[in-house]
Amino acid sequence: MLGSRVALEIWNITIMSSATSRHRNTFVCLAATLLIGSLSTLCGCGGGDEAKAEVTDPQVVLAQFDESRKRHDPVRFVEVELGEFFTTKQLDENRIITISFTLYGVVPEKQRDEMMEKKNRFEKRMRDAVLTEIGKAKIEDLTEPHMGLLRSRLLKVINRATHTRLLRNVVFSSFAMEQA
Repeated sequence: MLGSRVALEIWNITIMSSATSRHRNTFVCLAATLLIGSLSTLCGCGGGDEAKAEVTDPQVVLAQFDESRKRHDPVRFVEVELGEFFTTKQLDENRIITISFTLYGVVPEKQRDEMMEKKNRFEKRMRDAVLTEIGKAKIEDLTEPHMGLLRSRLLKVINRATHTRLLRNVVFSSFAMEQA
């Protein structure tokens, strides 16, 4: 409480004084620092021993864990088949490759039916978006082991095409590239 009184006094002195703006800014920063320090001490964010013991004690942390507030549960996600895709890509004047794969979307288990409805409703838009993105991809994106950049792009365009944000990830199955 003493810190906040000091901060208010410094604030009053700063406002009332005819000091230069540079000194006035220094006083304002000092007052703000003291006020924040006082508030953090009052809220229990200080460096007290009780607070430190509470944070580092695993039993206390586990006791505060609320099972019902889980935001991410990787077990409760399912794969939804988004389709089989086949396309060609011209690398240069003399080389053309064929690309074929089956694409799956990862969605929360509870939203599987909603995603299937969206997939069926917007299937042509989704297929066009996927094939367009594959066509725009560089050969390095297609040959990268995890295809992270391509996956993130596909995730974005499929969610946009289906007017939803249900899709959390995409998974390739039987991905093949062959020179035609």
